[in-house]
Amino acid sequence: MVNQQYFDVFFTYNSPDEIQVLNVANKLRELGLNPWVKAEQIQPGTCYQDVIQQAIQSINCAAIFLGSGEMLEFALIQSKVHMSETVERGKKIIPVLLPGVDKIPKHMLFLQQVGFVDFANGIDDRKAIKDLVWAITNQKPDKSTEQETEQNFDVLLCYNQEDQFTVKNIANQLKQKQIRPWLDIWEVPGGVKSYEQLEKDIERIRSVAFLIGSNGCPWQKDPLISVIEEFFERDVRLIPVILKNVPPEPKLPIYLKRKRSVDFRHEESEPLKELIWAIRNS
Repeated sequence: MVNQQYFDVFFTYNSPDEIQVLNVANKLRELGLNPWVKAEQIQPGTCYQDVIQQAIQSINCAAIFLGSGEMLEFALIQSKVHMSETVERGKKIIPVLLPGVDKIPKHMLFLQQVGFVDFANGIDDRKAIKDLVWAITNQKPDKSTEQETEQNFDVLLCYNQEDQFTVKNIANQLKQKQIRPWLDIWEVPGGVKSYEQLEKDIERIRSVAFLIGSNGCPWQKDPLISVIEEFFERDVRLIPVILKNVPPEPKLPIYLKRKRSVDFRHEESEPLKELIWAIRNS
């Protein structure tokens, strides 16, 4: 009897991205993980869909690589093996953004609230590899930094996804001023929902900044608003932040209307300094 090979993660991707995906697979193997990759596991003459279905059923974690073109092959897999049912059984799905992809497509709603791994800095990005290992194993690499991760966060940055580039830039400026922001793309492991990680970290967050873009205030219609209620109870400072290219009178929820905002539309007021002032006095 031949023992069935064990795999840590199932890789699904478009054929044009195969070289990059195989590169990632080799880096994981160097770290002791064993990914399932179709180019290596589907024998010529074998029924493609049957092999994939069997693999997904036996592997508890799937990484979806988003790269060139539409995810046609994933749509085929999803209809064949009912990926949504595997999620209900507790299996994790990890979105992975390949170089050139800056966000999860809008039509892939089932991935919108899940932390992703970002290879924006290239397929050899060591941090992205570490993040992928973290997502697969649920163990964050570099135990030496564990003490740092237990420190408090100075501010939680809430924003709409279309403003991610602008918000990330602000977050980097805050870090340069020795302010530690909680930003989902940095703190949420791949495959984990934002609110799940936020619930773990919520006691270590000292203030909340709502970064309001052209589409209004984030979390107004999001289930995450239930998490914000805990900040109300703890009397945590809530800071409205108006980003550039926002209408003169943006619509704000009741809990922000009576608070003075930091307005990045008026550079003469030095909005970054005002934001830092608000955070440090929270």
